[in-house]
This record gives sequence, structure tokens and C-alpha cells, in this order.
Amino acid sequence: MAIDVSFLLEFLQTFSKNSNQRALQRIPSRMSHLVDPSRRTSSHSMLLRDIVMLENQVPLFLLLKALETRGSPAQPVLSSMLTGFFQEVSTFRGIGCPCTDVNRHAHLLDFLYSNMVPRCTEESHGATGEDRDESHHRHDHRKRTLNSAMELLVSRGSKIVSVVIEFMLRFLLKFIASLPCLSILGEPIEQLTQQASEPRGASGVQNKDAASPLLEEIAVPSVAELAYAGVRFCPTVGDLSAIGFSPATATLHLPVVGVDVNSEVVLRNLVAYEASAAAGPLVLARYVELMNGIVDTEEDARVLRESGVILNHLRSDREVAELWNGMTRSVRLTRVPALDRVIDDLNRHHGGCWKVRVRTFVRAHVLGSRELLACVAVVV
Repeated sequence: MAIDVSFLLEFLQTFSKNSNQRALQRIPSRMSHLVDPSRRTSSHSMLLRDIVMLENQVPLFLLLKALETRGSPAQPVLSSMLTGFFQEVSTFRGIGCPCTDVNRHAHLLDFLYSNMVPRCTEESHGATGEDRDESHHRHDHRKRTLNSAMELLVSRGSKIVSVVIEFMLRFLLKFIASLPCLSILGEPIEQLTQQASEPRGASGVQNKDAASPLLEEIAVPSVAELAYAGVRFCPTVGDLSAIGFSPATATLHLPVVGVDVNSEVVLRNLVAYEASAAAGPLVLARYVELMNGIVDTEEDARVLRESGVILNHLRSDREVAELWNGMTRSVRLTRVPALDRVIDDLNRHHGGCWKVRVRTFVRAHVLGSRELLACVAVVV
């Protein structure tokens, strides 16, 4: 443990913002070249990822005791180190000066989590909070029931219209195929109409999405789908409390997040620590699920990068998309009212957009299949 403390102190000195470095003599080490502050090498990144792992945490009070034995002002020096470390490692940009009180943080991972994730004040652990949450849940259930009934009526009307259109289209195709000059098209048209009449999902190609791992994500449209529905993405400076959706302006506010080679390890260990130590809802895990849901392709990552939400320090937007898609789900499910409202508002705005409704209707009921459309194009 003494060796770990000594090495961790030397490594943290590379992040120190203290102008009076003479107050703290550097601890000699044969590996000083690995923590040279003037060079951010791959070895430096490897050490950084090792330090933020949950299983490698060293209590902060041991660092404070080690500094006190050297006769230097321990608390200011350690605060300077922690401040620089936070600015280097923190995924969210512009949070401000972190709280560096050693008595409030158990270790570095707890220090990062406490300053990056806001305290959830919306949920109360008392009976009053539970009753309020239950009442809100019943209200949401009634709203969802009413919306489902309306959607059922609309879907039934759409099915009737689609059946009529499909009947007329088949009649037209058979009439065209019965013409003497076009009789050669009779057999292909008959095969296409039989394929169109088969239930959806009968073929393996149409069922490929059923086994897709993306079904494990939360139900929220991707960035490209939201942009198609008129949603704008606005970067905000701060922590996760800055996330919000304004239906009036169709603007999704997301915190500015920096993505580099260390981001995945930092986020994974913070989510693991949250699941093991957090008493309240898993706010960070829910945010990761949100980003995993809206970022599917490199096009989604590009839109967020051009909007200023993502600061990409990787080689391409594809790597950013792979990072979010590779993040695992939270250990246990949780309700985060603020983020759940954002997800519900996004789904409601996307589902109510006329362009999305028209496109969905055309794809599902009018076209039928790509082969049928191609046949119509050839005949016409």
C-alpha cells in the first residue's frame, strides 16, 4: 500500500495546478518518464486507465497522511492535484471547480463521481414521496392508455385503407398482366403478389431485427431520426442536470462531453461504482443508456459533433458510435424522473411529427414490399 500511495502521489503531481511546486519535492521513481507532464504518451494513458479502475482505488486520506509526513501544506497541495486530475479525466466539460475536500470522498473514483453526477433531489425516500410517485405513475398510465386507444383507432383505419389500396393495386397488376402485349409479365407478377400476401416476418431477412442486440436499448429514436423530426441539439455546459428537452422549440439540451481514448474506461468504472455504492437512482447509468439509444451510427455521432455536444478526440466518428454502442446496460434498472421525462418527450415529439407519420404509413401500408414497388416501376 505504501508503494501504491507513493506512486499515485507522483502521478497526481503531473496534474497539479499549484504554482509553488517547490513546496512539494518530487518523489523519486525509476518510472518518472511514464508520468512526465510534458508528454501524454500511451503509457501515461495506460496508467490513467489503471488508476480509475474500481478495483485499484486507494483511500484519499492515505495520500493526505503521506503529504503531511513531508512537512508540506498537505490539503492545498492535494486539492491542486485533484483539481487538475478532474479537469483531465472528467467526461463532462465546463463543470467548474470540483469539491476537493478529502473528508467527503473515499477515493479518486468517488471524487470523480461526486463532482460529475448531480444529487437526485426529485425522489424522496419517505411515504409522501412514494405516494407522489405512485400518483404520478397512475396519471402516466391513464395518459398512455388514452394514447394507446387513439393509436389503435388510427391504426385500424390505416389498415382498412391499406387493404383497399392493396386490393386495387393487385387488381391493376393482374389486369395489366392479362393484356396480350404484356402477358410475359404474368408469372412474375403472380409470384410478387403471393410474396406480398405473406405475413411480415415470414422470411429471415425481415426477422433479422428481432435478434438484434439494439432491442436491449431504451426505446428512443436515434439522432438522425430526431433530426429528421425537426429536433435541434444544443450543447450545455455543466453536469447531467443540464439535460432537458423543450417541446416548444424542439431543442434537446445535452451536456458537452469529451470523448478520448480513456473515456470508455472512465465511464464503465463510474457506472460500476454507481451501481455498487449509490443509494439513489443510477443517474449516470441512465445517461449512458440514453446516449447508447440515440447514437447508433457514425452519422449520429457526426451530428452531435457538429452540434458541439461531443468533442471528438478519437480518430473518427465511427469510433465514437462504437464507444457508446459498446457500453453495457446498468446493473439494475432504475427510474430517473428527469431523464425519463426527456425520453418520453422525445418519443412523443418524434411520434407526433407529420413527416414521420407519413413515412411510417407509406413504408408499412402503401408500398408493401420493395419487390412490388419495383414491379410497378417496370410496368409503368
